[in-house]
Amino acid sequence: MLEHVPNAERVVCRTLSGQSPLGQIARTLLAEIWSIEPLPQQQGERLNAAFLDVLSTALDSAFALTDCKRESFQTQQLKRVKQYLLSNLPDAGLTVESIAQATHVSPRTLNRLFAPHGTTVIRWLWQQRLAACHTALLKGRARQASDVALSMGFTNLSHFSRAFKNAYGVSPQQLLVSE
Repeated sequence: MLEHVPNAERVVCRTLSGQSPLGQIARTLLAEIWSIEPLPQQQGERLNAAFLDVLSTALDSAFALTDCKRESFQTQQLKRVKQYLLSNLPDAGLTVESIAQATHVSPRTLNRLFAPHGTTVIRWLWQQRLAACHTALLKGRARQASDVALSMGFTNLSHFSRAFKNAYGVSPQQLLVSE
């Protein structure tokens, strides 16, 4: 809950009006969630994250949690997600869903965190992987460009090669040979 509601201490022991538009949505959604049969874990977690997004929006609207503090919270979330990604660059199995689950945010929130920067979480991950490969090749840490690509989580070597050349103007192999 604290991830979704910055400054939660400001809303403890306060009543969210069920008459406000967002309060009505939160109330109705909670009632519907309560009335359904238990869901499989993944669906339940996604529904929980969606409800927390709705609830945090309603609380923010009702109790004027400042945009400044919301921005600070989003900045903290973004830093946490980026740190997770940098720590897991070699993991070729990273997806929006797995990243969201590991960082305890919804996939939608995850994409919203990166949107103001003109990118997506996966595009940002790819850029970091490309940069790590570029550094490794420049420093001569590998004999083959494919070894570097695979060690950084790339699984499609031709796609890696094209993306690398688009980003750096030379192919990974050319960079390796020039060093």
